Amino acid sequence: RLAKALPRLRSIVEALGSAFSTVGWICILFSVFTYIAACLCMIEFQNNDPFHFGSVGRAMFTVFRIETLDKGGIPLGVQVYGCAKFPIGYPFIIEASEDRKRSIHNMDCENSTGFGWIGAFLFFTITMIGSYVLPIVLIGVMSIKFHEANAIFAILENEQKGKIAALKIANVELPGFFSEERLELIDQVFMALDSNGAKTLDTYEIGPFIYYIFDYLFEIKLTAQQFES
Repeated sequence: RLAKALPRLRSIVEALGSAFSTVGWICILFSVFTYIAACLCMIEFQNNDPFHFGSVGRAMFTVFRIETLDKGGIPLGVQVYGCAKFPIGYPFIIEASEDRKRSIHNMDCENSTGFGWIGAFLFFTITMIGSYVLPIVLIGVMSIKFHEANAIFAILENEQKGKIAALKIANVELPGFFSEERLELIDQVFMALDSNGAKTLDTYEIGPFIYYIFDYLFEIKLTAQQFES
């Protein structure tokens, strides 16, 4: 109800609604990219860093942390220098149950491999695409939708102003003729004739209506030449 009462707010709500489908596809693209990046990292870094990339679930969680810039420096350092050389790397111990402690503590550094610039480049690519490129695309889509909604709102606002001005002139010539019921009927007829939704009537749209009026009211069959003239 509030959106209907405030036209500007309604345009914002409509822009959000029209952007949801595109935003959904961008979220799917983001999920697919995260999954592919997680699989690549798991294949490449699984032996060196089983804690972060030991399974698809762990790898996706780690990649998501990298994309959100949430403490990605530890897995980056482990891949660049190797799990044995990075000072704050292995072994990882988590405060949990005794069984959980033993299972995590068993993830010691067994196959230390430093990937150097290759690991850094892979993490840099994930960060750039997941943290900057895809969010910028999302923001761009939302901005375009808001721009389109504002343009449509401006057109409707100008149409409303023109309608009000025309009604003022019509009420001077025909006072009391244009009631709310008649205006609603006029709008319905206009929408029925406006087949392409362009908010205007061309000769192809209004022609059949003119032919019908002359035939029904005056019993005159207009020819195409008479109509064009």
